[in-house]
Amino acid sequence: MKKSALFAALGLVLALTACAGEPGGPGASTPAPESAPAVSPTPAPESASPSPAAEAGGLMRVNGGSREAFAAVLDRMLQEHILPDGTPMGLPGEYDMADNRFAVCDVDGDGERELILIYESTMVAGRRGYVFSWNGETGELGVQLETSPELTFYESGAVQSDSQHNQQLISRDFWPYALYRYDKYLDVYVEVGSVHAWGREALENGYPEEADKSGTGFVYYIAANGGDSDEPLDASVYQAWRYVYVRDSQEIQPEYLALTEENIQSILEG
Repeated sequence: MKKSALFAALGLVLALTACAGEPGGPGASTPAPESAPAVSPTPAPESASPSPAAEAGGLMRVNGGSREAFAAVLDRMLQEHILPDGTPMGLPGEYDMADNRFAVCDVDGDGERELILIYESTMVAGRRGYVFSWNGETGELGVQLETSPELTFYESGAVQSDSQHNQQLISRDFWPYALYRYDKYLDVYVEVGSVHAWGREALENGYPEEADKSGTGFVYYIAANGGDSDEPLDASVYQAWRYVYVRDSQEIQPEYLALTEENIQSILEG
């Protein structure tokens, strides 16, 4: 992504964050950086792309409330080794089903509980993190997010998904990640960009000093709006881009439980 594209829409970005107090929008408890430039926001897609399993009709329909729905799909996962989106797990024998974790809470700010599932009872490349919603009118489970299993939820409605491997430029203190915002109209999370960094101390040879205007010893690479990430950016640019979605970085802490019969039953009793 070229730097000119990152700086072009500062006014638009700040205008969009004015309604930050709405459910799923960035919170407004911390003022924005006064003079830092920002990245153009990612426009909402016209329609959400369902998972392959959803397209194949693999999502469950469950009568009852959200608790019954979430308990039913987790029980099917435990007993039949089928993920809530209908995908067969292909569980290798050396993994324990209790390695998987789940939580039921409102993470997108819409006032309804979601099912967060951390699927880890498989090889590293196949481990995933999910957020599922439930539609009480249709009795259908919906896939809001499918990504890596290292998830951080923010009160702003954003989700950070840490990469499972760091194959980018060198940095000892920064791990690459993708960032998502919640789209309340589509009821899905939309990726707004992915980030990796270069730390001078980790690899000094070739470090782009001219881009590090703040002198932090780090430059950042943001791939947003379908662009590339070949342009090193100063910390002020990175922080302004992130602020639009994460704001004051207040986290939501889901209470994860191991995937066991007893813990699934606790959903119905809670």
